[in-house]
Amino acid sequence: MLDKITDQNHEEILHMINKVKWYHKYEIVPGVITPGQCPAFPKRLFKRMELPDDLSGLNILEIGSWDGPYSFELESRGANVVAIDIHDPSTTGFNTAKKILNSNVQYIRTSVYDLSDYFDEQFDIVIFAGVFYHLKHPMLAFEQISNVLKTTGTLFFEGECFAHYAENTEGKKIRNYLLLIMLAHSKIPATLFYSDSFQNDKNNWYIPNVECLTEWLKTAGFTKIRICSNLGNTFIGDGRSKFIRKFILSIYHFLFKQGQRVIGSAVKMDGVVKIEHGIIEK
Repeated sequence: MLDKITDQNHEEILHMINKVKWYHKYEIVPGVITPGQCPAFPKRLFKRMELPDDLSGLNILEIGSWDGPYSFELESRGANVVAIDIHDPSTTGFNTAKKILNSNVQYIRTSVYDLSDYFDEQFDIVIFAGVFYHLKHPMLAFEQISNVLKTTGTLFFEGECFAHYAENTEGKKIRNYLLLIMLAHSKIPATLFYSDSFQNDKNNWYIPNVECLTEWLKTAGFTKIRICSNLGNTFIGDGRSKFIRKFILSIYHFLFKQGQRVIGSAVKMDGVVKIEHGIIEK
């Protein structure tokens, strides 16, 4: 990783950054911010996830890396990092950032659905931030992640959950807030699904409530599931949270116009992942 910035290479870095298109907006080196549209704060996110500062020697996979802000932060903490994304890294900021930082992060252009084609059970940690609600097949994605984690390896995830906001299929906001909050925080595993768009984004498909997300993770072979509000480490679903606590948190989020983002972690358990239908034996 890059150790020191001089005035000369500062100008070189700015020149390199301006030659490519960025999605993430983040501080690539001290005082230099990439001109993306999506702010990324790796240190803040990892603190909320309770990811250790020292990751020396751990093998970590980051899914949906794009321009790489999270992958490079993981590397700076001593991890051996593999980044995957469906994008060509030469058309995003990844390759430029890798060169600037003198990084050894390995990038593989592939989909989360194909992880088993590239890896075995080799990762200690998988980072899955801002992805699952963009997928048509989130269960398949979680199963693929389970396949490449070591037993007792940890998945850290972040994304959109159904907490207090929903739209109809025409994109209009649902205004029965009490109904939404009660459904979102009941013990009923439920998910929103949109074939066109959600919050003006055509890449949003499934928006599960916490109970549904928990069931997805269990089915994919995870245990010790912990889900928190991304505003801070306030539990909204860990198998013990009470309905009233989650209800009050949603009222707070609604009144102060907070989002529905969650962060969480889950540990891969030792065992066989459930399949859709057992094979009938003779």
